[in-house]
Amino acid sequence: MPRPLLACLVLLTLLLGGAAALRHAMTGPGQEAVAPASGSARAPARAAEVGPRGDFLGVIIPSASVEIVSRTEGQVEAIEVQVGARVQAGAPLVRLDLHPLRKELAIAQAALQTARAQEQLAQVALSEARDRTQRYAHPKLVSLQAMPEEEIAAAGFQEKSAAAKLQSAQAQVQEQVARVEQIQQRISDAVIKAPFDGVIAERYLDPGAQTSPSRPILRLLGAGGLRVRFAIPEDEPRGVAPGAPIQVRLPREGPPLTGRVENVAPEVDSASRMIIALARLDVPPGADVPAGLVVRVRLGPPGERAALAAPETP
Repeated sequence: MPRPLLACLVLLTLLLGGAAALRHAMTGPGQEAVAPASGSARAPARAAEVGPRGDFLGVIIPSASVEIVSRTEGQVEAIEVQVGARVQAGAPLVRLDLHPLRKELAIAQAALQTARAQEQLAQVALSEARDRTQRYAHPKLVSLQAMPEEEIAAAGFQEKSAAAKLQSAQAQVQEQVARVEQIQQRISDAVIKAPFDGVIAERYLDPGAQTSPSRPILRLLGAGGLRVRFAIPEDEPRGVAPGAPIQVRLPREGPPLTGRVENVAPEVDSASRMIIALARLDVPPGADVPAGLVVRVRLGPPGERAALAAPETP
């Protein structure tokens, strides 16, 4: 082998050996180069972000909630309850000022009396017109041709005219009766009552404020139990069906609440890519579970799975 070629081979061998030694020195004994993570290797990290499978974030909501509004426009005279007060169905909550309505009712009642008087006059006129027609059409007078045909025809016309006036007067009476009943209903609606048992959650207006059907006065939460609304990722709907048992961990120490799923949305929400479910809770008597709490929901009855993790602070 020629000397120049042999010298090149020796130099290349020395260079490769030096690179291997340098790499060993940098990595240290017992260490190997780490291969790039694959998609399957990243899956545990994503699972840790979203929490254990079967645990869903939810919020406590009341069984019913309604904005208390007035059916008619008016001024608030008094509000009979305070925020936090428990009320029963039919209890008065708000009273409106009745003075304008009472004046309007007095005017309507006077108009009704006038309409009824006009109806009585029309009835008398019709009775007289009928008597006249009957006299002119008496068989003896007709056989003797004692009454001219023009007068007989005029008497018939007067009877028809009196009947039409009576119908008009009766219609006026019905109109005024309806107006009086409408005002009386507005007076009755001026005392706003609770539609169901519940707790006053918010108060929007004070006495003296002007109200209308589009302006709420109070907010009433139902006292018929609590529910939890929770969101299920679109790829984890397994086992979530009406009637399925659930556990709900509150953001405090203590055993979880139990309940059952009532309904599940039939479609995925396009914005959040979640399926919304609603479940009724079995709340022990005397338990303080305010609406609006963020909780963690898990499928299954108590003891079937491991303890629930505490809800994350939003």
